[in-house]
Amino acid sequence: MKKLKIFIFGVLLSATHMASFAVSYNAITVTKTDGSVDLIQINDQLSISFENSSLKINSPSVNVEYIMGEVAGYTFDTQKFAGIGNCETDTSATLSINGRNITANSPSQLRVAVYSSSGILLIESMSGTSLDLSELKTGTYIVTVGIKSFKIALK
Repeated sequence: MKKLKIFIFGVLLSATHMASFAVSYNAITVTKTDGSVDLIQINDQLSISFENSSLKINSPSVNVEYIMGEVAGYTFDTQKFAGIGNCETDTSATLSINGRNITANSPSQLRVAVYSSSGILLIESMSGTSLDLSELKTGTYIVTVGIKSFKIALK
């Protein structure tokens, strides 16, 4: 009977110890050697691989490849993501679309960002420059220019 109590205590202690390390990560943060940071949302269909000196991260919403020499590090994180319904409005910026190229115009230099429909930052730049979206898969994306948001569909 004493051995059974010790065994049950050991199992409970192990389960408690393991549960304290069970964190539900929902993002990968990739830090590049140039100091820029990419935040990629994790979902059930995520695949991460190291092939031919590159780090590949694939999911239904993102397909990214990093050359290992350009990656300073990566971590698994817990993040809150903005969804497709969280669009603020402003009237000072416009968006021009030409095929899979977009150009954001505004009276002043504003940050332009392209997000997946689940809120993952995919591309960023400054207004007045053209962004090439040809690497993105078919789907719905959010483009923000300053605080103005546009919903676009790529085919």
